[in-house]
Amino acid sequence: MVTLSTRLLRARWLVCLTLVAVAGLLLVSSSGCVPPPPPDDPQQSSSGSDNNGGADSGGGTTGSGDGSGADGGTDSGGGDAPDGGGGTSGGGTSDGGGTDGGGMSGGGGTSGGGTTGDGGDATDGGGSGGGGTDGGGSGGDGIDDVPDGGGSDGGDAGGGGGGDGGGSDGGDDDVIVPDPGPPTSVALDLIVQTGDPVPEQPADTTFTYFGDPVIDAEGRIAFWGLYEGATARGGAGLYVWDGELQRVLDDDPLATGVVPGRETADFFGKNGPGYDPRERDLVWGAGDRLVFTSEVGGEVPTRGAYRWRATDGNMVRIADREQVVQVYREEVRDLMDPKFFLPGVSDNGLAGFSIGYIGIDPSTTPASFFSGQGVFTSNGTSVSVLRDTELSGDTPGDVPDQGGAAFYVTITDQTTMSPSGDLLFEGRYAGGDGLLGLYLARGGEAYRVIDNRPNASWPGLPDGARLNSAGTAYVFAIGPAGHIAVETTLTMVDDGGNVVIVWDWEAGDWASLTGGGSEATALVTGVNDDGQVVLLAGGAPYLTSRTGHTQLNASLPAELQGATLTWLDEGGSINNHSRAVLHYQDGDANPGLVMWTGAQLLVVADAALDSPAADIVEISTVTDPRRDLPGRSGMFNDSNECVLRTVFSDDSEAIYVARGES
Repeated sequence: MVTLSTRLLRARWLVCLTLVAVAGLLLVSSSGCVPPPPPDDPQQSSSGSDNNGGADSGGGTTGSGDGSGADGGTDSGGGDAPDGGGGTSGGGTSDGGGTDGGGMSGGGGTSGGGTTGDGGDATDGGGSGGGGTDGGGSGGDGIDDVPDGGGSDGGDAGGGGGGDGGGSDGGDDDVIVPDPGPPTSVALDLIVQTGDPVPEQPADTTFTYFGDPVIDAEGRIAFWGLYEGATARGGAGLYVWDGELQRVLDDDPLATGVVPGRETADFFGKNGPGYDPRERDLVWGAGDRLVFTSEVGGEVPTRGAYRWRATDGNMVRIADREQVVQVYREEVRDLMDPKFFLPGVSDNGLAGFSIGYIGIDPSTTPASFFSGQGVFTSNGTSVSVLRDTELSGDTPGDVPDQGGAAFYVTITDQTTMSPSGDLLFEGRYAGGDGLLGLYLARGGEAYRVIDNRPNASWPGLPDGARLNSAGTAYVFAIGPAGHIAVETTLTMVDDGGNVVIVWDWEAGDWASLTGGGSEATALVTGVNDDGQVVLLAGGAPYLTSRTGHTQLNASLPAELQGATLTWLDEGGSINNHSRAVLHYQDGDANPGLVMWTGAQLLVVADAALDSPAADIVEISTVTDPRRDLPGRSGMFNDSNECVLRTVFSDDSEAIYVARGES
């Protein structure tokens, strides 16, 4: 079983690997998101966002009409997208985009719908008055003074305008999938296996390895793959299965000119020894968006985060090295080497990501090395820094609720973004009270969710309780309706242990979740739109919310009767219909997956049962609650479809989709 302390050790090990990879100096960053108050329809994004334009409906910096500006937005307006809305004003101040069109969220702005009512009415805008009932938490030591709705800037006057006003990507994306009903059986289909031919490669080229796949609301499956062959062009690529397998990109060094935002002869990937894109993050979003990070090789090598759209293959730059270094001192910009982590994207196209970097400061004698981490957002046109350790050290006082002397020391690389565009991140600080906090970024500002200061009062938790007194890493998730789930520790005077707590915006307080009368010890999944999670308590899995819990292993499938099972705190997933997938090992360490249907467990895959095939030694999936985004991206979607990767004893691999069937 993986405990919280084991997770921390694993995080430290990953940092060590990163240190080796960048000459011992790169520190990475992690983050998470605190959602806005729940909108009327929890599947609809009601918030505006910082920056202007919009990553989807916005468009470039100079174009209009067909959307010809610089890079377009992160979606349909601008750039190469056909329906336009280019330019910073998106086709004017009063006619952009229809009811859901302009800006990042229907125009956003301070009163919804943009500055002159373009691109969305007040219900779509978000802004300082939109998005729910209770934005600022409950005061005191609740979530720190978060404004109602989704940010004060929303979109510019227009944002999506021109052409079709952003079309399907110009505003909120309703991704609700009707409940297909509880499944009574599971059917497994092979998607791809090693030895299969690789799309758009010579006939002698075959797959050799796969990264862990992710599935979206429509059943599309994305994964990184490695390949080889006597005449292979490159050696790695990004692929999507949507009834058939297609290439998104590969590292063919002759495929230059395909990297958005570049005018030089560059290509995706590095195409060199030691390059393995399988470690790169993949996240689906609403509006058919797939966001990812990648190296870029060629004439001017770089790194960046990018968005590909499944409906038309449109590719847009979220941000790259050349953009993010602009926030730092001019003398160090050309001497910095940032690495991008864990992108996310809101339902209306605002992207968030973190970076870790090393650099050389030539202004010191002798020149000195420095390192740091930062959290950024991008609307596809402009890139904004939310918090950064180097900048925080230069100008203290930016750690929320910690006074003028506090500054960030590290920001970890695990972030997560809500459908409305709120970004959660974890930061360690100095010069304040306590040393570690979890923060919500919204509208260009950061707000404290929790931190580990002593003598604080947290609404809903016992008086005198101290959260995370040891300052160990949080495990956290955010749901479509804005619930925030956090695995941490809670100490009462001289006793303490792991807990899972959930924030609810309507209740305005925290609740400590339990299972079978025992406190939770691990958060296994993300949090769905009803505020439910799967957690471990007393070694058993529970589907739990603030109002009740159900033990999921009370009755095992016939195939598992008599088996000794250890339920794992990684590799689980939940959907918005109160169903879940759980990861376990038997007494011989054989891995397996089961699906909770709402009434029973069904076997999805089990190595000891030779399901879906014989000689399985590993079953891998999305393993972190921050990457389990119910209704959007992860291992299990609202159509009861689950994706998994298997490794066999001969080192061959395969990717399967498991479908719950009624």
